[in-house]
Amino acid sequence: GHARIETAATVGLGVSLILVSIGIVFNGVSALMNPEALVAPEAWAMAFAAVSVVAKEAIYHYTMRYARRLNSEMLRANAWHSRSDAISSVVVLIGVGGALLGFTYLDAVAALVVAAMIGKIGYDVAKSGTSELIDTGLDADHLEDIRDAIQSVDGVESLHLLRTRRMAGRVLADVHLILGDPRVSVSEGHQISETVRGVLMRRFEKIGRAHV
Repeated sequence: GHARIETAATVGLGVSLILVSIGIVFNGVSALMNPEALVAPEAWAMAFAAVSVVAKEAIYHYTMRYARRLNSEMLRANAWHSRSDAISSVVVLIGVGGALLGFTYLDAVAALVVAAMIGKIGYDVAKSGTSELIDTGLDADHLEDIRDAIQSVDGVESLHLLRTRRMAGRVLADVHLILGDPRVSVSEGHQISETVRGVLMRRFEKIGRAHV
């Protein structure tokens, strides 16, 4: 059950992104409501934003590569965190550029756009992690594929139960089989269940454990 710690950390990261977006919205709205407080940023701000775009996008690709290799939702969430920074920096470039041309309000508008993007990413990350924490199963299409694979095994007539849940990027499956011949021995029935387990583990790489 310790794998739940990774999922809980993913939810925490999503919540932190949402809180960051709320803070940015607050500052952006305050700036728009007090236009006299708006100041044109310095030109060097664009250079920093451009460097941030390149650096954060590089971090995104590096982290996502390992997220796919390790099948880690937490690393995926962290990668998207970096990409959100990169996208934010692009919007900042537009806002700062507009402010330097005299449209100082564009900086605050850009901040609101950034906040919306970060909030959406945070919501998606938190929602995915929460659904995993409460043992939400796979969707109907994936369940149908798994059911077809199980019923393709010789000796299996149908399923009495197919239950799935996700844990740290892996899928755990519980399967109760109904055999076609009720007269098979215990050892034969065990062999059929082991065959089903092998089929699931080979065909579906995300299935980390199957109880059959």
